[in-house]
Amino acid sequence: MSGREALRVAAVYHNYMDHDHALAWYQKGYDLLKEVTPRNFDVLNQFSTAYTKLAREAGYRQDWDAYKKYSAEYRQVLDSLLQAEIHKLSDVQRQQLELKQLYSLLDEAKMCLRTGEFAASEKLYHSIEKWIIQLPNLVLGYRKVAFEELHISILIYGGQLSTAEKIARENVQSTLLYRGEKFKDYLSCLEVLADVLMREEKNAETLSVYEKILICLQNDYPYEQQWIETTLDKIQTVHARAIFSQAHIT
Repeated sequence: MSGREALRVAAVYHNYMDHDHALAWYQKGYDLLKEVTPRNFDVLNQFSTAYTKLAREAGYRQDWDAYKKYSAEYRQVLDSLLQAEIHKLSDVQRQQLELKQLYSLLDEAKMCLRTGEFAASEKLYHSIEKWIIQLPNLVLGYRKVAFEELHISILIYGGQLSTAEKIARENVQSTLLYRGEKFKDYLSCLEVLADVLMREEKNAETLSVYEKILICLQNDYPYEQQWIETTLDKIQTVHARAIFSQAHIT
């Protein structure tokens, strides 16, 4: 329980973008869980969470050696879970395991995109897609948005902007339904949509969406200074492009 609570503390720091404290608490959770015996499903399940969070924090720092190390260890723990007596696991435990495997592939695909390995990322996404089709909607629910965001990134890279826009709009509606418009998840999905619209040079709608994000951030999440500054930069970029386009037409 101490290890699990340490991971929860880390998640709070992560949500506030305090990655130094998040990393320290994820490491503490990992260290505590490492000492727990016996290694039953619940312990291994929490231990695998610690590994994947440490890998994620390494990814934020672009420490790819650490990322690969934690990801490899994470897969070993997943293998241990797979080798457990599967018939003894409840339906909920089996679903947890399936989702962990999917998220493992998702993180690996994201890493490939960040390091420019587009073909590898696309291949991983197609593996994920085949798996997702077999899962009931009830199991995936809102989680499907994260996988569709990877799909959007791949479509953008391949120049399929109209399809990317369609999926981005669906993600916005899904997030609004599951999370509500006051949550950062909703703002993140709006930002993905605005980024696609900007690439399509739909300047008026792009500005409208970015400005909505900015107002929500300033009102509800004023501590997200980096996000606010990034949004302001994007608004200025679109403004400048719109002025240039209008002058060119004139």
